[in-house]
Amino acid sequence: MIRLPLPSTKILEEALIYEPSSGFFFRKRFPDRRAESWTKGGYAQLYINGRRYYAARVAWKMAYHQDPGEMDIDHVDSNRTNNKLENLQLLDRRANSTKGKQRRKASKLPPGVFRSRHHYKAQVKIDGRLIHLGVFDTPEQAHQAYLEAIR
Repeated sequence: MIRLPLPSTKILEEALIYEPSSGFFFRKRFPDRRAESWTKGGYAQLYINGRRYYAARVAWKMAYHQDPGEMDIDHVDSNRTNNKLENLQLLDRRANSTKGKQRRKASKLPPGVFRSRHHYKAQVKIDGRLIHLGVFDTPEQAHQAYLEAIR
């Protein structure tokens, strides 16, 4: 993914107020209203001079005066809405994707099984395509469907 370079720190500081302890952004022109909006994926975003930027990346630049470039800004607690400075860390793409795999391993669900509210869904990836196998009442039933599909 190609990432646009962030505006200069000077431009950011002229337009925004960032509170590192709360993770909130405010426009200098309207200091009583939050500046963020939200993507469909749940990430906070900011519009600066007509361009969209992820709030976590802007927070990093405003706090450290450094553009993250091609690095990822990871939310330590996995909460995409928590842009407190203490919750942000700079990771390369590989480390960030590995973190997600570790989180899935910690869930202790068998391979191919994912929690879906009060049920369990089974899915398998074949030739790069993700195939949904169904929704089940128990993780064992979902795992059985997964095993049958890979056979």
